[in-house]
Amino acid sequence: MMKLSKRLVILLLAHCVVCASALYSGAAEEPERKWTGYIRDREGGVEYFYDKEALMKPSKDLIQVWRRRAFPAGAIQKEIVTLDEIDCRGGRYRALELHVTYRDGTTKSYDRVGPWAKVYENSAEDYLMEEDCK
Repeated sequence: MMKLSKRLVILLLAHCVVCASALYSGAAEEPERKWTGYIRDREGGVEYFYDKEALMKPSKDLIQVWRRRAFPAGAIQKEIVTLDEIDCRGGRYRALELHVTYRDGTTKSYDRVGPWAKVYENSAEDYLMEEDCK
C-alpha cells in the first residue's frame, strides 16, 4: 500500500474542507424573491405575497408558486414562506416546502410534501387560481 506524506494528507483534507464548505454555502443561499402583495385577511391581519416571476408550470394543470404570509405583531410567527403547488383542475393545493420565521428570530424548515387541501372561494389560493391557472 502507498504511504502518503503528512503534508499531502493535510493538503488533501484542506481541499476537502474548502470544497465541502463551498457546496454547503451555495446550497444554503436563497434567491432574492420579488414579493407582490395580493390579499389581506381582514379578520386575522395576515398579508399574502407571492413571487410572480418565479411561478412555474410543471404541467398544464399544475402551478408552483412561492408564497409569503406576513403575520401581525401579536402572532407567534413573523412570517411563513412556502413553495405551494396548486392543482388548477382539481381545485386543491399543498405545500412542497415550508419555512417559518418566529418573532424571536428562530426559524424552522420543513421539506415534507403536505397533504392536499381544498381551495375555497374568495381565499388566497382562489385568487392565485383565478390569476395564474389560465
